[in-house]
Amino acid sequence: MVFLLPRQIGKSPYLPENTREKPYEPMYQHSYVYPMPQSYFIILVLAMVVSPLLFPQYVVHAAVVLPVHSGEMREVKLTQAQGPYGVVFTAPHEVETPKPKWTIHMPITAYSSTLDQTDDTPFITASGTHVRDGIIAANFLPIGTVVKIPKLYGDKEFVVEDRMNKRYFYHADIWMETRREAVVFGLKFADVEVY
Repeated sequence: MVFLLPRQIGKSPYLPENTREKPYEPMYQHSYVYPMPQSYFIILVLAMVVSPLLFPQYVVHAAVVLPVHSGEMREVKLTQAQGPYGVVFTAPHEVETPKPKWTIHMPITAYSSTLDQTDDTPFITASGTHVRDGIIAANFLPIGTVVKIPKLYGDKEFVVEDRMNKRYFYHADIWMETRREAVVFGLKFADVEVY
């Protein structure tokens, strides 16, 4: 009785000459990677396309302002996840409100883009941007500094993008769309929070 190992190469008395095993020859010169059959590739692509349709999943992050027991309003972040078993909400996380680096009490005025209040380019700020709502001129702060004036504007942020005359150093000038708005604003004293 002759026992043949599965990969044994040679003559077998039980096999005809044309059915003998041939030695393994890799398809690629220096690689033993077997190519994936095309049917597997098609199944993989179909699974990637169909699985989001069968099992939709998405996550939504939202910031919401909610009242706290003390009566003050706080901003919290809710996370909502949609999966195959319905909607799941995670516990709300409080959003860290940044604290100001420092606060200064100062005079605040307003200006508009008129030739008597600006230089020869009334609609271009000292930083090179066009004037818009939320711009403030201040000489004592670097360009790009974010400030808030809570007494007058609450949580509205202003960005320092313009400069004033050199004689007004610790002074802030808020850009207004019309001269009339600037005149009505007048001169006010308030705390400016610098971030």
